[in-house]
Parts: sequence; C-alpha cells; structure tokens
Amino acid sequence: MYHIADEENKMKMITAIIEERDGDHTIKALNKEGFYCTKLAATGGFLKKSNLTILIGCEDEAVNSAIEIIKREAGRRSEERLYISGQGNMKGVSPTVPTVVGGCTLFVTDIIQFVKA
Repeated sequence: MYHIADEENKMKMITAIIEERDGDHTIKALNKEGFYCTKLAATGGFLKKSNLTILIGCEDEAVNSAIEIIKREAGRRSEERLYISGQGNMKGVSPTVPTVVGGCTLFVTDIIQFVKA
C-alpha cells in the first residue's frame, strides 16, 4: 500500500510515551476502537523508569479520538499508596495517601508519505 498525503487524505502519526504498566490496557483499548499500534520499549526521564513509546498512524479526523483513549487509559490519576515513614518501629497498619501516578506525553506529526509493504 502506498499513500501520499494531500488535502483530502491527511494522515497523522501519534507518538505516545506512557508508563510501562499502562501499556497493555492502553493498546487493547486503542485496538478495540480500530487503531493499529506499534509498541517500543524505552527508558528515560529523571528516575530512569521503564516507559513505552506507542506509534499510532491514523487519519486526521481520528486523532482526537485516539488522544482521548490514551489520556483515559494512561493519563495522570490519583491512587492510594501506603505511606512509609522514616520511623522503623511503627506498629499497626500504615496509612495511605493519595499519590499522582501515570501520565503521558503525546506528539502529533503530519505524515507526508505512507508505505505498507
């Protein structure tokens, strides 16, 4: 398949960088809505955490739908996490605190040419 972008057939490439633990369910949700994805493993950032880079090629009018799916599945959210104090001899159950987890970085670029061989 060979495709050159023009005014009628605009295509975009979405590059989504997400936490590794959000990868499988994000890709499953994208596939369910008809998006095809390529998953690349990546490590980076301040804490050298394991991330995934997902590449999604789609028609121009489908970009917002894909972005909403990614934000819903891999966006920032609050989870209850155990609070760990610096005191080692505390007894009983540790309290939990709301902690922000997840998050995604998205880039949307124009596709000039698309070839599927």
